[in-house]
Amino acid sequence: MQKKIGIIGLGYVGLPLAMAFSKKFEVIGFDIDKERVDQLNLFEDKTNQAPQKELKQVLRTNLTLTSDPNLIEVIVRSILLRYQHLLPKKKLQIYPSCYPLQKL
Repeated sequence: MQKKIGIIGLGYVGLPLAMAFSKKFEVIGFDIDKERVDQLNLFEDKTNQAPQKELKQVLRTNLTLTSDPNLIEVIVRSILLRYQHLLPKKKLQIYPSCYPLQKL
């Protein structure tokens, strides 16, 4: 099973990053701005961060863009749980379900 990468925020940093990762991995890009996501899914980028030809190519292969927090929540929880071993055991305070993604 191929691992998925989640990119939160599809602005001038997030979109190019999501596109770059999607050349090698399956990527889910999330943004709270539904209009922005809809625009990008139509291969249009008003910020000119993504050439239309390249955006079209990655969207047809490994890149999924969404404003649905349910699609990215699993990845966010996975990140929190995978990196908890890097924190000191006594200071570990990760509460993945305390703050629903919709409220962030």
